[in-house]
Formats: sequence, structure tokens, C-alpha cells
Amino acid sequence: MTEGNSAQDRRSSRDLETSLRQIDEDIAGAHDRAAKADAWVHEVERITGTGTAERGGVRVEVDLQGMVTGLSVTDAVAARGGQTVAYAVLSATAQAQDEVRRKAAESSAATWGADSAATRHFAEEVAADNVTAHPDAPPAGPRDTRGGTW
Repeated sequence: MTEGNSAQDRRSSRDLETSLRQIDEDIAGAHDRAAKADAWVHEVERITGTGTAERGGVRVEVDLQGMVTGLSVTDAVAARGGQTVAYAVLSATAQAQDEVRRKAAESSAATWGADSAATRHFAEEVAADNVTAHPDAPPAGPRDTRGGTW
């Protein structure tokens, strides 16, 4: 009986060691995934997008939430009036938001996989934050190059 118990004890000891080794591997894997998630969060927080219009005379930069963080309008574009500037700003903003959505999708796909639930969910959040303002058609007719009223 003692010998039978001894074999059973060894088997139980090996099972326990295997279980403990698996727990250690699971913990290490969880730490790795947490570090990966933390690095990814820092990466996506820095995502910006840039768009231009009027041959670069209008430049807009937006952050991950689609908020305008930079805007420049040259005097030459401004001199063509408020409607021209408004259309150009909206066009450049739409380009910048498109770039943010693209960069966010690429980052998420590279980290979590293109078909992952995390990537799909993140893309939905970014799209909701970056609703593209589709500008009306640009002002028609001749432009007054002497300047305009805003």
C-alpha cells in the first residue's frame, strides 16, 4: 500500500508542478498583454491627422478625437473671402480626419489583429469621434482677388 500511495503522491506532485508552471505562464502572459496594451494606448494618444486645401494654402491638424489642434490659412487664400476659406477649412479637416481614422486602424490592426474585436470596437469609437464634415460645393463664379469680407 505504501508503494501505491508513493506512486500516486509522485503523480499528484507532478500534476501540481504542471499546474503551478501553467499559472506562472498565464501570469507572465497577462503581464505581457498589459504592457502591450499600455504601449498601444500611448501610441494612439499621439495620433494626429493633417489635411490641406487650396494648394496648401489651408492646413488643418486634428487629434484622435477629431478636434482641430492646428489651423493655418495663407493671406492669399484669406483674400479670396470667407466662403472660400470656410470650404477650404472643411475640406482640409475632412482629409485630416480621414488620416486619423486610417492611422488608428493601422495601429490597432498591427497590435491586436485586423479582424479582432478590439480593432473593430476601436475603429467604431474613432469614427464616432471623427464625423467628417462634408463641405458644400466651393464658391462658384469669379473670385475677387482684392480681398473679401469675413
